[in-house]
Amino acid sequence: AEKNQWTSAQQAYFDAYSLNASADNAFNLAVSLDHMGKPKLALPYYQRALELASSNSNIDKAALEARIAAIQ
Repeated sequence: AEKNQWTSAQQAYFDAYSLNASADNAFNLAVSLDHMGKPKLALPYYQRALELASSNSNIDKAALEARIAAIQ
């Protein structure tokens, strides 16, 4: 992702999510899909990230909710 290689990043994030369906992995996968111009595919992963995010998560829930609303 840091190198703007979203296709490779998306595959790595998908693999990580497959092994550990955490909020961070769901969020990273969603962001990679979103950056690739696939917001509708990203939506369920954003929603899952929001469901899994805990109070000690680094995910900005307000920004995440706003992105979900924008895609819907």
